[in-house]
Amino acid sequence: MEKYKYGPLVYNIQGTDDDSGNFYWNGLPPVGYDKMGIPIDVDGNQCLDVKCPLHPAYTPSDLCHNDFLKCSIPSVEDFAGWFEENFIEVSEADIKFYILRWFHKNSSKHPLFFSKNFTTEKAISRIWPDATT
Repeated sequence: MEKYKYGPLVYNIQGTDDDSGNFYWNGLPPVGYDKMGIPIDVDGNQCLDVKCPLHPAYTPSDLCHNDFLKCSIPSVEDFAGWFEENFIEVSEADIKFYILRWFHKNSSKHPLFFSKNFTTEKAISRIWPDATT
C-alpha cells in the first residue's frame, strides 16, 4: 500500500498491518494529494489539522520578535511542541526550515525573499545567529 507523506509526516493507515509511518490520522485515510501537496481523503478533505505547524494555514501560538527580520515569527518551541506531542522526531535545523517556509508563505513580500544572495542556509544562519544546528 502506498505511503502518504507530507514533509516529515509519513501517514500510518488504520486497518493495515504496515505501521512503518510516524503519523496517525484519526479521520478517513488519505487516498491522494491536493494542490498544496497535502494528503486528502475520498471526500477531498485534507488529512492534516490546521493545528499542525506544517499546515499552510497554521496560526502559531507563540511569536517572538526577530531582530534580523524586524518582525515576529513563530518560536522554535512553538513548532517543536507539536512534533513532541505527536511523538515525531524532527531536528532543530528542520524546525527552523519549517519556520522559514511558514514565514515565506505568510510574508512572501518580505525583502529577505528578494535578496540576490538568498539561500535557505544563509537565511537560517542570519535569523538564528547563535544556532549550533
